Amino acid sequence: MTRWGCLLLGLLTAPGCAVVDMGVSNPIPGLSRVAVVPFFNLSTEPSADGHRFAEAYFAELQKVPGFQVLPIGVAEAAIQDHHLNMQNPDDAIKLGKLLGVDAVVVGAVTDYSPYYPQRVGWQVSWYSAHPWTFYPGIPTDPSAREAYLKAEDCPDECESGGWWHWLKHRCKRSVRNVRAEHDVVFRGQSEPTFPPRPNLNEPLEPPRPLIKPQMSPWPGPEGDPSPTQDFSEELPPALPSLPPIPREPLMAYTRLFDAADADFTATFRDYLELRDDLRAGGWRASLHRTDDFIRFTAHRMVVEMLALHGGETRRRVVFFHRRKEFQTNDE
Repeated sequence: MTRWGCLLLGLLTAPGCAVVDMGVSNPIPGLSRVAVVPFFNLSTEPSADGHRFAEAYFAELQKVPGFQVLPIGVAEAAIQDHHLNMQNPDDAIKLGKLLGVDAVVVGAVTDYSPYYPQRVGWQVSWYSAHPWTFYPGIPTDPSAREAYLKAEDCPDECESGGWWHWLKHRCKRSVRNVRAEHDVVFRGQSEPTFPPRPNLNEPLEPPRPLIKPQMSPWPGPEGDPSPTQDFSEELPPALPSLPPIPREPLMAYTRLFDAADADFTATFRDYLELRDDLRAGGWRASLHRTDDFIRFTAHRMVVEMLALHGGETRRRVVFFHRRKEFQTNDE
């Protein structure tokens, strides 16, 4: 115990820092094939290229386990061949059916400033023709996720308990017994009284003649000899209605990234240091590069949106030594 305490004390007092790295995966295992279309430019900056932002989002989404992303050129060719403008959810759902994918990503650049400090606003929506379901408890509850993984490792031993037992009782629904609710309960020894039977010796009342309803005259077209039309034919039984195609996005996320924000700068620095970026100038020079800035913001859009929808898989804490940086003023 003393050895572990000394080790923990040494880590806390040693010069350096701790960085928390979060990993994500596909929160919907059935949804795997995704298509990304060129983004729209909704900002006031004319130099914001939607194809450039879509390529950055495509590259970062392809890194996530569980996704197979179609090249943007394939989706762009299908849009031109079928004259789709991608201005409404119907076009996105139609494109998904043409490409045979499970979801289509439609995005837009809402704000953009390419000059330091750079700034960019993202808006991303995922559309699908299928009503996918996010299973509560598996992605959001860490204890439920651990029990689920253990049950997968030992399905025979854990079949009667653990995660499957919890899921069975969670999804159980009580069925109302309508007959029992309307049954009459008689109390005491008395029998229920029934209406008397009819006397068979009495003559029965003759049936009354049925009066056929009068059909209202309908002025037909010229040359039609029948002034009335009979609507007494029975209509065919109605077919069961199909479930409606969802028009709301399956997942949506909006974010604004500003290089002048201290939290964003610290996250950008930790991201590059964890990946051992050895380019000249360090993370400060990368912050001035437009390609690195767009690529990092696309990475944050993918990670944050999937984490909010239950796709977080792990978190690791990395301890490393960081050299102290000195800034000099040449003025």
